[in-house]
Amino acid sequence: MFTLLKLFFSVALLATVAGGIFYFLPSDVKLDGLEKLSGLVPGSVKEKVEALTLTPPEKRGKLIDKLNEDLIILSSSADATELSIIENAQKLLDELKNKNEEVSLTELAKIKLVESLLEKNKNICSVEVEPTTQ
Repeated sequence: MFTLLKLFFSVALLATVAGGIFYFLPSDVKLDGLEKLSGLVPGSVKEKVEALTLTPPEKRGKLIDKLNEDLIILSSSADATELSIIENAQKLLDELKNKNEEVSLTELAKIKLVESLLEKNKNICSVEVEPTTQ
């Protein structure tokens, strides 16, 4: 009984660590991993994994891409008035996508903070050694 409980907690810990690492990966690597995962697991599990691992901007980007694909499908069978509405919607989606890809003020502050901390750490770690003469 104890070994089964130990195995369960080990698997849970491993899944948590893997999920944490996966969350902080770059978006393109994360999306490629999710695409490869989609062939191995059912759709409901894939949706749950995406909900846990994708950041809010990545989720918005996926929704914008899906809407854009749907508008392209609609435009193939639309008349002139519907085409103008669809074109306006595509322009709005492009603007939303550009806004979604912009770096927010908090992200910019976080990047600057990390860069300054790394620079300070680099200065602390570098020690000048003077050559000795004999």
